[in-house]
Amino acid sequence: MKNILTLAIFFLCLNLFSCKKEQKNNSELEKNNRDKCFNRIEKVNLINEILKTDNIQTYLHLDIEERNPVRIIKNDFLIELDSFLLDKHGYVKIVDSLPYNKLKLQLELYPMDSCRFSKGNFVFYSPIENAEVNGNIELKDSVWVISVIQDIEF
Repeated sequence: MKNILTLAIFFLCLNLFSCKKEQKNNSELEKNNRDKCFNRIEKVNLINEILKTDNIQTYLHLDIEERNPVRIIKNDFLIELDSFLLDKHGYVKIVDSLPYNKLKLQLELYPMDSCRFSKGNFVFYSPIENAEVNGNIELKDSVWVISVIQDIEF
């Protein structure tokens, strides 16, 4: 009976030890995931890369005052961004909604998750040309691969 009680206490201690170790591993995993979240600079760079694609550059004309800013609807991925420079001629503004305006360029990014995002889509719309560019974005080996699916002028 004494041996059974000793054995039971041993297994109880072993179980408690393994639970603590598992909790420690889980907290380390959560920390690693947090460390992999995209910072402001990485998000700005991604948006700049999308807007630098040849298909979108055709419609930007950021040297024209009425074409600024390029507006993007706020989502979880863009939560801490408000506006930033695009290049020497333009800038991007993150907005809550896109009111109708014939002159403003629009870019939508979806779905975005600020920590685990590795694939998504984008839609760029140029009202003056009545043109839309659709594409995919994917993170491969720490580099964003941007591919245009459609470039449509209505």
